[in-house]
Amino acid sequence: MAREVRVSAAAWSLDGPVVPPAAGIDPGPHPDGGLLVTLWDHVRVEPRRPPPAQTGRSLAELHRCLPSVGQLSDLPWLAPIVDQVDDLLALLGRERQVDPRTLRMLRAEQQDVLDTITAEPSGDEVVLHGDAHAGNLLSIAGRWLWTDLEETCRGTVLWDLAVAAGQGLSAAEAAGLLASYATASRRDLVETADLEPYRRGRRLEAALWLCSMAQHWPERYAGPASAQMARIKAAREQR
Repeated sequence: MAREVRVSAAAWSLDGPVVPPAAGIDPGPHPDGGLLVTLWDHVRVEPRRPPPAQTGRSLAELHRCLPSVGQLSDLPWLAPIVDQVDDLLALLGRERQVDPRTLRMLRAEQQDVLDTITAEPSGDEVVLHGDAHAGNLLSIAGRWLWTDLEETCRGTVLWDLAVAAGQGLSAAEAAGLLASYATASRRDLVETADLEPYRRGRRLEAALWLCSMAQHWPERYAGPASAQMARIKAAREQR
């Protein structure tokens, strides 16, 4: 949460497309009743979703304005599939939400993803949003602004693109998003196939998050968690 505040504030200072932390007061995090609270400027969100091409352009704008990795060198590397997955695996093992065999399979999936990514370097590192799906891009006063940077980290742009182009989009919509990102960022066009290791990592993170949420709200999350876990198991068996 402290990283989210720091990166959002740095991006906003450069006129970046983010919802800013609260001005004129310490935005936190502040401890409150066993929880942590951060404070943000109030904004009026217009009830519309960005088309895929707009998501690609806004993501390019975010990457362009975010501080360089040199300025934020203490950010973790690909936190969603390293730190987040480590923490969720530890939680599920401690709470015995999954059996030991499944836990070993999930750890092996994480390692396979990381081995694939590190074996195929893919350009310079940047500061990432970390959870750059269209639901975190808000229409505010005629401008599209990113929110929810709790998973901000450093790494290749392929992670953010895999998240942005992978949430319920058709193949044509994903291709359009990638094309708009390439044009706006002046980077080489990324092919959907290049994103597959990162999509595997995102699917793993999502499955573990759903399992952890199912502890508290089983009626809402238990079914999706089981379905996502089954997909990961089936995919590993086919490899």
